[in-house]
Amino acid sequence: MPIVVNSSGCEACLANPNPKQMNHPMASMCVVAMIKADRFRTPEYREISKHIQSPEERCENTGTCKENAFGPGTELKEIVPKFFERGKCSCKSYAAKMDRWGVDECEQRFEEIVDHLVKQASGWAVPAFASRVVARRWLRMAIDNAKSDWPFVWAYYAKEAKGDELRYSIRSLLKWKPDARVILIGDKPDWYGGEFYEKPRIGPTSFQAFKDCYSKLQMAATIVDKFVWMMDDIYWVSDFKMYHATSPKYVRHVTQEQFYNWKPKNAWAKTRANAYSYLLENSLPTYDFAGHLPQPIRSKTFLEMEDELGLLEEYRNWECIYFNKYYSQHAIPYASKYTRVTKEPKRISPKGVLLNHTSSTYGGMVREYLESAFPEKCAVEK
Repeated sequence: MPIVVNSSGCEACLANPNPKQMNHPMASMCVVAMIKADRFRTPEYREISKHIQSPEERCENTGTCKENAFGPGTELKEIVPKFFERGKCSCKSYAAKMDRWGVDECEQRFEEIVDHLVKQASGWAVPAFASRVVARRWLRMAIDNAKSDWPFVWAYYAKEAKGDELRYSIRSLLKWKPDARVILIGDKPDWYGGEFYEKPRIGPTSFQAFKDCYSKLQMAATIVDKFVWMMDDIYWVSDFKMYHATSPKYVRHVTQEQFYNWKPKNAWAKTRANAYSYLLENSLPTYDFAGHLPQPIRSKTFLEMEDELGLLEEYRNWECIYFNKYYSQHAIPYASKYTRVTKEPKRISPKGVLLNHTSSTYGGMVREYLESAFPEKCAVEK
């Protein structure tokens, strides 16, 4: 059975601790070939699939921890990057563990983390008590940054907006996080008086709406170092911990079998199919991050992705590519943790802290719910 091997797959195989053997990259390429040949029900397929590791296993077993996305561990690396550059992969793994713990658990484990930092710094020519003082200061800064230092960005095109979606979306954030920084990029409604950066809609092109939104987020990445991307049909319906905003969120895992049996029918589905094709060709995970959820973006890697892939020209769903390429090992499953309204409901009783709806369901019960839940003006309204 022929197996297509591309240069990136070959490089990944040779870079593996077990090169030229049945390692993770080799198994990934074999699995793709077997699915295309309709041999995914065979014992050989099941045996080869055992060699495909989760992102967490690849980090622990190969020592190739990627730069993590978000949380106290990442903030600590931002504060003292040389501490992690000089350390082994275990240092980066510990930072990733701190991100998985999140703000609240890091607060509970504060002294435990300080002990770890002091131990790692034992080779430094400074007294132990001084190391502890410095470590405590670093950790406090990291936790505080992870709590609140995230702007929330909306990319807005007025002609495609539905009623007061944007107004209620912003109100929902500021009801629970009144000090949050709100940034609007694109068009400016008459009622909006907050931080704003004008960016006209891009000209006619394939996947115009998707490219336009993506171009506005690329602009945001030149303004701030990190941000949470919001959409005007997303609402915070109860008080929430910041990890709900600052954790990458996926709604399903798309297997190779599902992808090759999938026949996308609309433009949005086609952009996702284009993304999965790229991910499979490059032996990357295939989680679905395009679930109409707030997503955190690190500007450095976001801009790097565009420089490398040129999605503004050859568009693929950037959410699926970005988070699978850089941050899948620290993403959280979210499909059952929020309310998504896809048809007119008899009543709305949200589960979780987030509510989203399709464009066709904004009127009726959804609008009534938003009017009653967020009736008061917020700080960015005139």
